[in-house]
Amino acid sequence: MYRVFVGEGTQQASPWGGVREQIVLGDEDFAARMQALVEDHKEIPEIATRQRFLDRPSLEQLLPINQGKNKPEKDRRIREAVEQFLYSQQAVARHTGLHYTTISRIIKEC
Repeated sequence: MYRVFVGEGTQQASPWGGVREQIVLGDEDFAARMQALVEDHKEIPEIATRQRFLDRPSLEQLLPINQGKNKPEKDRRIREAVEQFLYSQQAVARHTGLHYTTISRIIKEC
């Protein structure tokens, strides 16, 4: 991909905008192959969470801003984002506009 960028000249958009989770630059097939390589290493804390979970959905996918007033569903998704996909409570709070102590309370109540 970078070779193509250089070959076409600098008039093209930078390929670095396509980097996902800090380390993957390539198409969906390449990203899937990289995910398979790190699949067995999800428990190694020295590898950044974003890099261990290349295939996790974004907070925008998990918690759409316009998801409506269904509080039980929203609370379930918040808990899922933190417990299953290992988003920090702070990141979820920033995304939802809630205070991080509210996120903590939601997780404890579910």
